[in-house]
Amino acid sequence: MRIGYAGSSSYRAVIEHTKTLTLGINEDSEAVIVESVDMLGPPDLPVINSCPAVAAMEKIPESKEQFNRLYNIKPGYAKSYLYGFVGSTDTSDLLELTYSTRFLTGGIGSQIGFVQGTGIACDSDVHMAIPALPVLLEGIRELGYRGEITIGITPSFDICDVMFGHFIGGFILYNELARSSIQDSYEFCVDVGEATRLHSKGISVCTLLSYPPFPHDTTIGTSIKAPSAADKHLYRVNRGACEVAYSAAWGQDIFEAKRLCRKTIENCAAYNKDIQHRIDYGYEQEFVVNHERWLSFGGTEKGAKKSR
Repeated sequence: MRIGYAGSSSYRAVIEHTKTLTLGINEDSEAVIVESVDMLGPPDLPVINSCPAVAAMEKIPESKEQFNRLYNIKPGYAKSYLYGFVGSTDTSDLLELTYSTRFLTGGIGSQIGFVQGTGIACDSDVHMAIPALPVLLEGIRELGYRGEITIGITPSFDICDVMFGHFIGGFILYNELARSSIQDSYEFCVDVGEATRLHSKGISVCTLLSYPPFPHDTTIGTSIKAPSAADKHLYRVNRGACEVAYSAAWGQDIFEAKRLCRKTIENCAAYNKDIQHRIDYGYEQEFVVNHERWLSFGGTEKGAKKSR
């Protein structure tokens, strides 16, 4: 399917990890992906990641409050997030992820948006663990929304936030565990093909790679150089004039995932002596739905002694 991508931040990450997506819209486009829910796209094409009803709701506080009451979205702090793709009749497999927005190792430094994260596939029990989830997803479909969805989950299994549109962290971690191309996930949103399924016996990790003077100065055009073997494991995005990249991998346990992620970083470091990245990716994550699976994958609880 010929899908155009309308956005300026994540276009390289999305296009380089799909099959036939193109930047921008042309006469051959059969659908369009937008990055944020307030980008409505052309009226004569299916639009992924936005719809008029959701765009209007996000701009009107009273409508958002009514939406939250209707679907039992409670105030609270999200301990983890669910990420997936909403189609007209079904939802893809969901990924539970945790992430950090802090630039420096140890969760300190500037908050600069998504920096690193860890993801685990959810099984069908997620809909029983979070009773409000099936009703919410059906309500989103009834609004006419098709696309990426990110849902905040509290430690008490309540939904506390719903975010529409592209989320680079969810996209990366989901793609690493997807059984098919991430393009199939976008095509599913416009009723082409089946819902995406994830590898259940694996875990994905990713972390940000950058080059000084980022993040303190994003007006200077810098980018991460990489050999071809490493480049396919990178997800490049724009932060101002800077192009940064995420190193990502998945493994059968957290040790394998981190080892493969580190291998890509080391390959890149040979080309970028001043490369910047955190070294604590995959450590001490706090999952809600997949807490036991996180431990079975070799994960450690917050405050526990690190191994390997």
